[in-house]
Amino acid sequence: MNEEKRFTWQKFASFFRSSGPLHPYRLYSNENYSELPIESISPLSNNTVACESGPDVGLVDIARHQKKGILKVNNTIKIAGQKNWQMPDQQFACGLSTSLYDHNPFTGEVNGEPIADCFAVCAQENNAILSIADGVNWGYKPRLAARCAIHGAMSCLNEKLFEKKLNTTKDIFERINLAIETAQQTIVKNEGSLTTLTISIVCQSNRRWFVCSAIVGDSNAYVYSPKRKSVFELTQGSRNLNNERDMRSPGGALGMTMTEKADLSNLTYSLMEIEQG
Repeated sequence: MNEEKRFTWQKFASFFRSSGPLHPYRLYSNENYSELPIESISPLSNNTVACESGPDVGLVDIARHQKKGILKVNNTIKIAGQKNWQMPDQQFACGLSTSLYDHNPFTGEVNGEPIADCFAVCAQENNAILSIADGVNWGYKPRLAARCAIHGAMSCLNEKLFEKKLNTTKDIFERINLAIETAQQTIVKNEGSLTTLTISIVCQSNRRWFVCSAIVGDSNAYVYSPKRKSVFELTQGSRNLNNERDMRSPGGALGMTMTEKADLSNLTYSLMEIEQG
């Protein structure tokens, strides 16, 4: 780690390290989740009320060398911990993906297809898992990498979050870290290329609510507060705010590198207390 980045992390650590109760919507961020404040949480319910993945069938389709994708999903078997990934509910959990590319005037198709991103959201009675991945560059291999990342992460989290009682936010971060490792393994196994990955888990502690997040790359996550009419970023600690952003580099990525190891250069964990509503 260079001195400039080290200095940046030292500032984040010293400024955001908890010295008492958390302040709502203040970001606590560090490259080591063990350095974040530790808060107790309520037992996690595994009763799913809504879930969705996309675009198209999202994480369900991770078949190699398959350009057209699958058209029909078998909802009688569990995939990544759920039987039906097309069960959105606007009150609890839903997602939307769109392309900002223009349309080809001759074919009518959207330029940049296929869209190389993927999302999944899964809401339980007192918690929620949200994840997004954006394939680096465009095409089928980046899309496969993004879908594999979400598939692997959600498979891991839908199992590990509920197999035994978790007591603290640190327990949540340990499962997020394991989910990132599983995502990397899934990409390599299915021969995807490179992708970003961001995971956020909302959990309850009596009347308080927390968001535990992790980011690899530049797919940022945000929280909107209707009460404060403000948007707060969960992933701000993953980059040096004093530097101009390089749109050609995501800063880090999962997938097939020269060594088959993920580029975790900007892997960052964050914790934020939020308000209900």
